Amino acid sequence: MSVFGKFAESMRLRTRFIDTWTDSTKGAALVITATVLFSFMILIIKLLGDRLGVTQIIFVRQCLMGLIMLPVIATHIPDTLRSKALHLQLMRIGLGLISIIIGFTAVIELPLAESTTIGFARSFFVTLLAIYFLHEYVGPRRWFAVFIGFVGVLIVMRPGTDAFSIYSLFALIAAAAVGGITILNRKLARLDGAQTTVTFLIVGVASSLAPFAINSWIWPTMYEWMLFGGLAAVTWSAQMLNVKGFKYGEASFLAGLDYIRLIFAVAFGYLFFGAVPDALFFVGAAIIIAAAIYTLYREAVRQQEIAATPKARAFTPE
Repeated sequence: MSVFGKFAESMRLRTRFIDTWTDSTKGAALVITATVLFSFMILIIKLLGDRLGVTQIIFVRQCLMGLIMLPVIATHIPDTLRSKALHLQLMRIGLGLISIIIGFTAVIELPLAESTTIGFARSFFVTLLAIYFLHEYVGPRRWFAVFIGFVGVLIVMRPGTDAFSIYSLFALIAAAAVGGITILNRKLARLDGAQTTVTFLIVGVASSLAPFAINSWIWPTMYEWMLFGGLAAVTWSAQMLNVKGFKYGEASFLAGLDYIRLIFAVAFGYLFFGAVPDALFFVGAAIIIAAAIYTLYREAVRQQEIAATPKARAFTPE
């Protein structure tokens, strides 16, 4: 048997093996792989930020991702350029700019473990924003979880001490912006297709940052161009795997797997930058993750209650 024949047979065996998995297992495998790739994305951003400006990093990434997505986007033109909620798309672009610029700055300036952990606070902001924008009911249990979660954030940030950095506040603002994007995504999912939202985001962010990126342009080295290629590839792959993974399994369970990122953040921070978090950081991180997972769990319970009694509004205390 030729080398190609052996490879084809190996792929067939793998496919048969994967076909024996349950949907939950497939979803978990895809989401965990996406989480690992997102961790590499953050690492690459920090490495690029050692010499290049944040606007240039974002601009080049958006352009390269646009090239990767171009065949799909072009296939669906002009539908991808039409929106039934243009104001929401523009709001999403604005929040996207805030989350990416401020978030990337925090990643570059803070230890990886700290910026990653504070970013987990986005689930608390989703809960708070859903009350006002989606008119969702939040019971006392979720309120308590959000409160405890923010206590964990304060432990990690340590305001008022020498350990506090203004960039930790950047990370928190970026988490709030991501929470707003999540709310907008829920609204846009009912109005525009995913391709339209992706197209608006890529084009909107790239065109908004183009003047700033060009004005502060530093020509990348060959090594940095390779990092840019890797950044676009892992970001696109992670997003695609994440979307596919959530089609298989239960959302609340799969969303909890995102916290595996902390393991990679700590490992990468030590291996590449010699950063070792102290014990107090891990206390705060544990509180944030526990509160966030509980918030996801209570949201899943609430959705099940609504599904069980579709005509009754779920005001059952949580």
